Amino acid sequence: GTPLFSCAELREIYDAVGNGRFDRLLPPHAVFRDMFAPPPPPESVRMVRGQWRGTSTDPRTGDPVEVRIPGAFCDWTPDSSQPPWTDVTYLRLYDHPDFDYIAYNDGSVKESHYWFHTDMASHTVFFNLNNARNEILKITPDGIETIINGVNSDDIVFHRSPTMRPIDFIPDVNIANAEQLMKELIYDNLTCPAEERVLIITWISCFLLLEFAGTRPLLRFEGATHSGKSTASKLISALVFGDQNLENPTVAANYTEGAKQPLIIIDNIKIKNATDELIQFLLTAVTGIVRTKRKQGTDSDTVRESVRCLINTSGVEPLAGLSELTTRTLLVEFDIALSTQGYFLEAATLQKILDNRNLILSAIFRKTRMILGLLRDGGHARIMKLFADEFGQHPKRRCNDFLSLMYLMLLVGMDGAEMKEYMDTAHPVFKSILGNQQALSEIQEMESNSIIMFILLIMKERLLAVAADEDGSARGNVENFNRTYGLRFTDTCIISDAKASDLYSAFNALARNKGMKPPYSSAAQLSKRLRNDMRIIEKAGLRIEQNINRERFSLFTITAPPALISCVGKTEPRFEFED
Repeated sequence: GTPLFSCAELREIYDAVGNGRFDRLLPPHAVFRDMFAPPPPPESVRMVRGQWRGTSTDPRTGDPVEVRIPGAFCDWTPDSSQPPWTDVTYLRLYDHPDFDYIAYNDGSVKESHYWFHTDMASHTVFFNLNNARNEILKITPDGIETIINGVNSDDIVFHRSPTMRPIDFIPDVNIANAEQLMKELIYDNLTCPAEERVLIITWISCFLLLEFAGTRPLLRFEGATHSGKSTASKLISALVFGDQNLENPTVAANYTEGAKQPLIIIDNIKIKNATDELIQFLLTAVTGIVRTKRKQGTDSDTVRESVRCLINTSGVEPLAGLSELTTRTLLVEFDIALSTQGYFLEAATLQKILDNRNLILSAIFRKTRMILGLLRDGGHARIMKLFADEFGQHPKRRCNDFLSLMYLMLLVGMDGAEMKEYMDTAHPVFKSILGNQQALSEIQEMESNSIIMFILLIMKERLLAVAADEDGSARGNVENFNRTYGLRFTDTCIISDAKASDLYSAFNALARNKGMKPPYSSAAQLSKRLRNDMRIIEKAGLRIEQNINRERFSLFTITAPPALISCVGKTEPRFEFED
């Protein structure tokens, strides 16, 4: 830590520095200086219980002594209360005994990174292998090389990752053999349709390319309990991290870890746990925007947090209802009936992934190099145009830039002629992937859309009121319905000339009666959401006509076909709808 000085010595130091006298400053006391020894010979350096140790010579006795790398400390002010910095040290630039104290020369500041760094201009990706040799993988369109972390001509410095197990790059890896292993260990053990297995494999294989896409789609696994969705997350986690890194962290921890690791897996997200803060984190992650917050302990300083990783979530229920997130989410439905294996040995399979991790990742590194070459030569724009021509306004078009990278990851394993063909014509597997995504998205958006649900529930409430009045046992049900909801019906299934504020009040009244959470915080929010979700609302079968009244307010007439509403007969009792 920081050397200690007496109050008198501190006054002397402050006076000297304040007056520009930087020669003959007070050195630390001998008890501090004696804690340091000459650098140990390189051949004596070894790893002991996860930490580097060496054998040096005690300058006082001449005896061998075990030494470690000292942590750096705040050198100014000399009475700073900051703790030692355990992730950096000082470079010894002197041997003269007159300089028998810790010192350093100010130089150019190097920006430190966590798990990867992208130089967009040169289409170069740097990846921290996190191994004992302190190696970084430098991937360019022209080749792959290993460089030393912090000591390289590119001035790249990485923090050591606590979650990523070491990786050893295999330069001459056989891509076909590695892909066969990936098929046997991951693809074949996924309990989802074949095209969705390809989606998962290509999605995770593009983790080094995420900076080349503005939107990094969330990968969502859904299915019943014991359907295999958590197992799928374990498989991809074992590949990336070398461990099962499934978590259920706080939102604050998500922001921190999202800058430090390539993948965050949030297991078993339920609708009731999908807080506004969690949804905002997911949107921040998939859109790549920077979150700014006040620095703890200050009134003016700020901290910028950028989530630079892929996100995988799983759960039983659809995590839908917010179109901004749904259109940036790739959905995969799991069903144990889709298993192609007679049995699954989880522990043995995960161990085989760990045993072959260097081989599989080395193949992904080589395929990443091929894709960087395609990006440099205009391949990204070429595939984006192909998607626009072939798939048009598909529901996941916001993800087209990342989907294009996934598409290239699919192609670079093919022979030259086949790859050339599918650079100009959409591959049938990818057509199937996007077709299935469109079907799943539309179904989930319709089933989870709050406007659709509340309108249909209100119409059902009116049908119940009409049925109760016609039954004759009680009167005034329709009149009470009109007072409660304040909407004008011109037919059983038609709400006429309703302002956004009218719908907002009606939705809140229904929420109170059913013990549900109101879906919108204001009439203005409902109005914007109604316009934004018009396509999916009409896709569900509702028809909306919009007019402007004299006061310049929008008036909505909403018609629902009878098939969408459960009509209630005269003899059927009244019942409550669950939210």
